[in-house]
Amino acid sequence: MGLVNCSLGKGSLGGLCSLLALLLMASPVPAQVLLADDFNDGNAAGWTEFDGSFSVQNGEYVIATSGFCNDGRTVTGDPTWTDYGIDVDFYVESTQPGAHAAVLFRVESIVPGCDAGKYYLAVVYPDHVGFCRVNFSGGSCSILKQATVATAPQTWHHLRLLVSGVGATLTIDDTDVLSYSGFIDYPAGRIGVKSVNTQTVRYDNVLVQGPGSLWSDLGNALAGTGGAPGLVGTGQLLPTT
Repeated sequence: MGLVNCSLGKGSLGGLCSLLALLLMASPVPAQVLLADDFNDGNAAGWTEFDGSFSVQNGEYVIATSGFCNDGRTVTGDPTWTDYGIDVDFYVESTQPGAHAAVLFRVESIVPGCDAGKYYLAVVYPDHVGFCRVNFSGGSCSILKQATVATAPQTWHHLRLLVSGVGATLTIDDTDVLSYSGFIDYPAGRIGVKSVNTQTVRYDNVLVQGPGSLWSDLGNALAGTGGAPGLVGTGQLLPTT
């Protein structure tokens, strides 16, 4: 984007300058899609799996686990990713206590074992959501923030996670449910999904977008005395930014 000096007044040249500025400012930023996988190709190529049992069934990524601390995790993406938005659909098949879906973000490292690695988690239980940090914990995820939110199992839900700088906002079914600013340990990393203990979780329609791709110019600006306004949004849609 460039800056336009429109100091020519309101005559024909001034109007042309205003139009040029509007065109420059209103030009949509190309969507920066970092990753898109709907699993309709019947495989999970590009994903690295740890523990658990993994399969692609009917265009869905299925993660099944068989016991305590059998943390089925699978990751993909680029370790240099910093700020991004993650969209994913999830379906928790299990109704037992503790069954939940989880999205990994800023995965710095990950290895086989009981939640072994360095990464953050956004977790969605039937009665609450939360952010936590894993640091080769051996099964313990350090809780950063939680909120009481009802998310019924055995139903498809849509999760969106927007990560920018030290902050992140979690949205479930188009409702913002949790925000936190304190993700300072791991500044960059891959993304992933998870199933834990004795449960099965299905994931689908994974989309990761980079900065600048979450804004759209809707057009139809109403012209004033100085012409139609040109507004541009940049960055992630997070509180206080």
